[in-house]
Amino acid sequence: MRTLSRALCVLFVVTWLAGPLYSADIRVPRLEMMSRAFLDEDLFRLTTRVDLEMALEGGYKFGADVGFRFQNQRIEEPTELTGTTYDGDEAERINALFNNTLRFQYARAITREIFGAPLDLIYFTGAIDRFASGHEFERRFATRPFASEYSGFRYFPDGVQYDGIHAVRGTGLQLRGPTGSDRLSADLYLYQDEQIRPGVFSGDGRVLFNHPQVKIEGFVGATFPEAAAGVYRGGMLLFFDSGVGGEFLAQVGLPYWAPNGSEDDLSLDDFFIMIEPRIRLESFGIFLTLFWHPAVYEQRPTGEEGSLDLNMKLLLGNPFTGGPYGGIDHTIQFMPEGDEQVELSVSPFLRVATSGVLWDMTLRAKVYPFDLTDAVQAFFGIRTEF
Repeated sequence: MRTLSRALCVLFVVTWLAGPLYSADIRVPRLEMMSRAFLDEDLFRLTTRVDLEMALEGGYKFGADVGFRFQNQRIEEPTELTGTTYDGDEAERINALFNNTLRFQYARAITREIFGAPLDLIYFTGAIDRFASGHEFERRFATRPFASEYSGFRYFPDGVQYDGIHAVRGTGLQLRGPTGSDRLSADLYLYQDEQIRPGVFSGDGRVLFNHPQVKIEGFVGATFPEAAAGVYRGGMLLFFDSGVGGEFLAQVGLPYWAPNGSEDDLSLDDFFIMIEPRIRLESFGIFLTLFWHPAVYEQRPTGEEGSLDLNMKLLLGNPFTGGPYGGIDHTIQFMPEGDEQVELSVSPFLRVATSGVLWDMTLRAKVYPFDLTDAVQAFFGIRTEF
């Protein structure tokens, strides 16, 4: 835990140094610590994932903010930063050191209401936005959370940790508006794409529509020079709340398409498809999730093309009223490219919402194929958003 202590010390020092900047705000948008217990060659092991985000925001007066992130999938593994020699090769050693550092994530400078119009011009560098995840509605319109929980480390501990359809990462400009609207928001991005390499540029356009019962987000984008004729992407998110207990969420998109003129150029493997009908009552809910894995995600191959997840979650309690709630996840995974083409797991969970912190306890049992060495895994931790 020395590495985490170092990261928290850096957070304290930055906060102390920023004390005189009375117009600036120090925020911790995200803190997640999740321990995973499992058997490894007849040994009981614990690994802990830590994900910490810190933001220094100048507020309306300064119009600038900077973000940092500390993220490590196995924080207890020894590295030279903890005074222990790392036994891996040089590439692994460098990667381990990188993963144990509080790193720069983004910086933005905002010119508000440029030329008197309801538009903000933003100069940015780093990782700033994700498309079609659902979380942007909470930040821009202060809506209640409606994004799918079928994302991130809890559901994808060993593979790609999906969250939305596309992410903006690079150096460039963003035009955002109309400011002050509680119904509509739009963005235009032009940036050098850090997810590929220097000299490659991307452009994206996004529109968000907010209504008490209907929420829609759509985006399109392209990357040049890349592949034979450029790379293209697009997608949308649709959320509908009937107001009487029925909800529907869909995230459908093409994260990466590089046309080359062949007949089999575009296939179902290229798509990101998540469909989630829900029944949510006062203290009971049923969530059905279908997720089709894309072949390429965030400009990189996933190795999971053709994989399909079917998940049914039974929920007891109300996550929005505070206090404890729980349920059971039933998951079937079809993986044609994997060693085990079908997996069935059952995961009872309990969550307790306290002041500013959500405690999360999950027991995952792999029912089929059954193997005593990895039949049961436990997840325990906290996550919070400030």
